Amino acid sequence: MNLSVRKSDFERVGGFSSEYWPGEDTKLCLDLVKNSKNILYDPQLIAYHHRREGLLRHLKQVGGYGIHRGFFAKKFPETSFQFKYFIPSFFAGFAVFGAIFSFLWPAVRPLYFLGMSAYFLALLKALWDILKYEKNIPVALHSLYYIFFTHLAYGFRFIQGFVFTKKLKSKLR
Repeated sequence: MNLSVRKSDFERVGGFSSEYWPGEDTKLCLDLVKNSKNILYDPQLIAYHHRREGLLRHLKQVGGYGIHRGFFAKKFPETSFQFKYFIPSFFAGFAVFGAIFSFLWPAVRPLYFLGMSAYFLALLKALWDILKYEKNIPVALHSLYYIFFTHLAYGFRFIQGFVFTKKLKSKLR
């Protein structure tokens, strides 16, 4: 989401493909690499991204990222077919279908409880990190359900993009 590119390299590969938004940066990077350009990564740089306000607008935005990344995992596997992009989908499926299966088959409950407990511990770690940074208890507490629903929205939309989406059209066109 933050990228610096030489103008000559940008123009050589045809710039951004507005066919893919969001995600035009993924396509641009793939085009640059295919044209023998290196991409440098500096983990010391910090970028702050602001998500849309309100839970539903935020989930719509994150879901858009999910559907595009899922579609890209299929269409551009060189950049997007990576295990880390599938993790939210695995979690979303586990959270929803695990709840259903543990209700229908009580023998599944301990496994489901164990998995959700591990997720809850990760949320507690996130809560601690957010509290240290924000120093605001209400913000930190609200972030917990935002994180949970963000994982679900991204996860299910990723599946939609990967399995069911045949073609994506940008809303910018």
